[in-house]
Amino acid sequence: MIEFIKGLIAEKHQDYVVIAANGLGYRVYVPSRIIEKLITNQESKLFTHHHIREDSQELFGFLESSDREVFHLLIGVSGVGPKVALKALGQFDANTLLNAISREDVTTLTQISGIGKKGAERIIIELKDKCGALDMGISSMQDGGAVVSRPVDQDVYEALRSLGYDNQEVRRALQNSANTRKHCETVEDNIKVLLKHL
Repeated sequence: MIEFIKGLIAEKHQDYVVIAANGLGYRVYVPSRIIEKLITNQESKLFTHHHIREDSQELFGFLESSDREVFHLLIGVSGVGPKVALKALGQFDANTLLNAISREDVTTLTQISGIGKKGAERIIIELKDKCGALDMGISSMQDGGAVVSRPVDQDVYEALRSLGYDNQEVRRALQNSANTRKHCETVEDNIKVLLKHL
């Protein structure tokens, strides 16, 4: 697994860049809105997904790890391949996509090339429950909050959902309790603090 690539942007193309690193040039497929931000001959770091098939191997790259996590969610949906997921993240950032899925916003998702109404509905059905914890983590990172590790995030989210709280309530509590939770390492500690804000 290639976690990330750091090197000079040697070339920019419509849907990929070539990164020069350690004497090699890596073709990395990148969302269009990210390609616009990359500057030729400037060093950049891209979080990568190494996609392996029987007949090919491809690298997909993202400036933010949150974009890569949403990419992983999308390609896990039946009928959504890496190129369609790349187009989705070229059009919308991770937060926008997660919010659209959480709100069951078919209209937003069908704006993505390659995703029709049935595809959008399938994405919502398969990912609505999964995207809650990831959305919670991204929101708190953007708000400068302390984020626990991903397994704890998932467990905290599922525990609070089982108690009847919705995504919005959990996100609000997470943001309001960010300073208090800085030293919380366990699920139990996080839940104790979050319950005071719910």
